[in-house]
Amino acid sequence: MAAQAQLSAAYDALLLLCDLVYEDGDAERVDDAVTEPFAALVEDGTDLVPVLGSHDYQSGEQAQLMVALGQRTTWYATRAGAADHRARHRVDRRPPSGRMA
Repeated sequence: MAAQAQLSAAYDALLLLCDLVYEDGDAERVDDAVTEPFAALVEDGTDLVPVLGSHDYQSGEQAQLMVALGQRTTWYATRAGAADHRARHRVDRRPPSGRMA
């Protein structure tokens, strides 16, 4: 953890990709699963940029997850350093007609 804290000043953002609160997307577990493990980075100014995955939708609490992670909606755009990031999360988990999930 000390090594992470020393390196954190070099990071504008940390892109968190999918299944953030594994295994069931329970919003009450955001601190244990996401916030606490990355606390040193956030304290040093690194932005967390979350992208929810399929397991995060299992509880139906995707809006609560995003609020707990500092986002007001489940879709957003942000800039970190020289990079743009756009996230759009599906509310309807069913695949388009005729396609496998």
